[in-house]
Amino acid sequence: MSTIYIHWPFCVSKCSYCNFNSVVCNERLDYGLWAELYQNVLLKFRDEFYEGESITSVYFGGGTPSLLPVSFVHDFLDTVYKNFRLDN
Repeated sequence: MSTIYIHWPFCVSKCSYCNFNSVVCNERLDYGLWAELYQNVLLKFRDEFYEGESITSVYFGGGTPSLLPVSFVHDFLDTVYKNFRLDN
């Protein structure tokens, strides 16, 4: 059994207590490009690290993952669903 962790390093502001690798990003991000890059890395990791493994959870963390558009999360989870074996 394995998990998938997605590190989203962008924040609106940097909290003084935060130890995560994160950066303040006040500019508009190209979420479509980021989604494509994350999905490409996910599929590469599937082939290298997840062979025969079932996924028990997917966790979004890091900077401020709540800033992600719903479409980004949906597309990422759809990629997981279509390309990985999921645990009940």
